[in-house]
Amino acid sequence: MELGSNGKLFVGARTCTNINIPASGSNPGEVRGCLSIFNTSSSNVVFPADNGDVTGLQPITNRNVVYAVQQGELRIYDTTTDKLQAQQVDILGQAIDVKLVD
Repeated sequence: MELGSNGKLFVGARTCTNINIPASGSNPGEVRGCLSIFNTSSSNVVFPADNGDVTGLQPITNRNVVYAVQQGELRIYDTTTDKLQAQQVDILGQAIDVKLVD
């Protein structure tokens, strides 16, 4: 667990069960994974549409982002929208953890 900016608590899990929402009508369906974002101000919870174990979380000081490692990939979440930011960083290999160097 890590508390990011805007009162967003990021909760990651390993060996969890992915949530599978089947397609229905015009809804294409989706699978959601092991990351939850809890808004400490409104008590709302968001389950981002990304799959796999979360093995690292790191809020970035003075920015509205949290770095997450999920399914071996670095993901950058915007804490103002609770979604992946448009600009992502592609790394070679499999990530396991993420740390802020200050």
